Amino acid sequence: MLLCVHIAACFWYFSSKIEGLHPETWVVRGNYQDEAAGNLYITSVYWAITTLSTVGYGDISASTPFEKLLSITWMLFGLYFFSFVVGSLSSMLSNIETKENTLNKKMAILDEFSRDASLNKELKRKLRYALRYSCEQTGFSFNDKHQIFDELPRNLRHEVAMAMHKGAVKELAFFDNRDSTFISEIVPFLNHEYAEKDQLIYQENEHAGEIYFLLQGRVHFSRKAQVFKSVMEGSYFGDIEAIKRTPRRFNAVAAKDCALLVMKKDLIQLISEEFPLVYEEMESVAQKKEILDEKAFIEVNEVSKMQNEPQDMHKLKTRIKNKLKKFMTDLENQRSTATERNTQKLSHLEGQVEELNNLVFKLDQKLSKVAEKLNVKTQETKKQTHLPKLPR
Repeated sequence: MLLCVHIAACFWYFSSKIEGLHPETWVVRGNYQDEAAGNLYITSVYWAITTLSTVGYGDISASTPFEKLLSITWMLFGLYFFSFVVGSLSSMLSNIETKENTLNKKMAILDEFSRDASLNKELKRKLRYALRYSCEQTGFSFNDKHQIFDELPRNLRHEVAMAMHKGAVKELAFFDNRDSTFISEIVPFLNHEYAEKDQLIYQENEHAGEIYFLLQGRVHFSRKAQVFKSVMEGSYFGDIEAIKRTPRRFNAVAAKDCALLVMKKDLIQLISEEFPLVYEEMESVAQKKEILDEKAFIEVNEVSKMQNEPQDMHKLKTRIKNKLKKFMTDLENQRSTATERNTQKLSHLEGQVEELNNLVFKLDQKLSKVAEKLNVKTQETKKQTHLPKLPR
């Protein structure tokens, strides 16, 4: 910028020289013709800066056509320069405040939605808190994360994934001894959720599409207002129904303020397709947990009944055993039904494959016959070609 001012000041002085110090030039009109070169240079810089900054005191002004043309050029340059600087600065500031701007936009939309839906103040407060918590923890959208991670080298993806969520993944047993590729593909796309004390995370018979990882707090499992299990920090839950694709079997309630990481349905699908061994392990763990959860519920429920209706301990054990046996039978029936369906599908596919094989066999036979006919015709053509010509 200083170089441009210097060049403009030199042109301003030489404009008078070019016009031969005409009486209308700024040097003669201002009685600067006898000034030293240094003073003339300072005066020219003074003109350049006052014109560029649009102050224009008027003590040094253009009079001749050449001076006016030079002044117009310099003013247009100043206009472009300040427009560029202001535009760049505003763009830089808007990029710095991207997360805050995103949050403000979401809050404005939430306020409008709350008015339209006539939500009460308490529910509106919970919504605002959950939205702020999610935005502060994540900031970027799912697509933004994918674009960023696709550009990173494999080893760096793993390091970034382990550092994300404030390093919470290191405290989750599910990710212990996992392959670096698996961690870099799954961890960055887990979503944050916050649940206040006594808040319902999910309820019985609700559609299941997420698996929850508990970073902080405690979660109680209940059915029919009977708490039978607690989930501690570092554990995960909700996987049984999410993997089996069945409705929720129990209620999950936050016993304390809870910080959660949530694995959505699309990530579960990704694991089943890209990491089949991990998915098989998750299925096996879910089956074991299903039996243990049902057993725990039956025991707690029966003990609770015994407190209200005193009965023989032997009868209590028998009842628990019978209920658990019934549950296991139902579970085996469900698995058998699923196996039968898969067997039927497999048989149907095998039938289709057999039909295709028959068609291929028939087609092969037809092609063989066509090939034989072509060979016969070819041989006949060769014989006719090699026949001796009869004399005339």
